[in-house]
Amino acid sequence: MKKILLLFLLLCFRPSVAATTTASFQLVVVHNVQLSWTQSNSPNLIGYNVYRGLQSGKETLYYKIGVGAGWTDTYVDSYTTYFYYLTAVDSSSQESVPSNETSATVPGP
Repeated sequence: MKKILLLFLLLCFRPSVAATTTASFQLVVVHNVQLSWTQSNSPNLIGYNVYRGLQSGKETLYYKIGVGAGWTDTYVDSYTTYFYYLTAVDSSSQESVPSNETSATVPGP
């Protein structure tokens, strides 16, 4: 009798089998633009200002960075061309003349 009751309980209260689950995935491609330069040898150097724009000659101050010889712009959109230049900044907050302008076109996903 105990075996029959146990079998009845197992059949009645067993967890239901989950339905087939369908998963979908989206490939996310992250692009960035890496800039590098020869660091200034000025003893008063405290950092750089990075200028960025969507048209040549129309850049605006985009980011201030410390001392170094490179920086990565991670906020870029696919199929977009960005124009950049930078200035060195000294301890008196004076900026150097702008560097040469460069551009980068971000590819699609």
